[in-house]
Amino acid sequence: YTYDEAGLITGLNETFVTNLTALLDACRETGMDFVPGLLTHNYGTINGERVINGLTANERYHKYFRFYYDDEALEAYINNGINKVLDIMKDYQDVIPVIALTIENGSRTNDVENGMYYNVIGPTWEGMATLMNAMHDAVKAKMPNVLTSVEDIGGWPGNIAKYNDLKVDIQGFNYYTTDNFPDISSLMLTRPTYLGEFDVYHNSDDYTTATQEFLDNLRLTYYEKAVKGGYMGAFYYPFHYNVK
Repeated sequence: YTYDEAGLITGLNETFVTNLTALLDACRETGMDFVPGLLTHNYGTINGERVINGLTANERYHKYFRFYYDDEALEAYINNGINKVLDIMKDYQDVIPVIALTIENGSRTNDVENGMYYNVIGPTWEGMATLMNAMHDAVKAKMPNVLTSVEDIGGWPGNIAKYNDLKVDIQGFNYYTTDNFPDISSLMLTRPTYLGEFDVYHNSDDYTTATQEFLDNLRLTYYEKAVKGGYMGAFYYPFHYNVK
């Protein structure tokens, strides 16, 4: 995005427009589906506490990312940012089945009353939900037949029902495990839930000794547990070793 002196979004960088269009053209030419994420996690805390252009991480957040809680900044973010991106993507709906509104943003809240404290400079859950719903409305206005999703409810196993405040079509659940898998069949969710990020850890003296058969069997076991748990699918599946 490009910004004005006050930190409000004014439009898209020309290089970004060129690269996004080239990516979408390549997807169409190769027959590959593309699921874009509109808002990444970390916002102003990216690059840690480094001072960049005279601004600390906290100052960058409250200048450039205040659309999480400020109405004027949210309007500029949607009108001059998100809508400009959607104007490009709406011509490529044949390769975009789903648009992810956010990635891991639920874990950035600072809402002690809701039991959703994660980041000291994060917004309340109300602010987070308002932002997500504004993004959903923007997508539907430009691309009414494209599904929207949001990913990260696994970060708050005791607060999953709060994601029912969102207008998204499907919800993503992140989970990290070494051997067990949660039963989500009784949780209060009003929309289909997919397995957005499934990090599987396995203890081993030396990961290089694992055979392909061993890895395939282990993955199959976890997929079976996911299906029994009520998940609709898995789109991201890294496999890690905790090397002793």
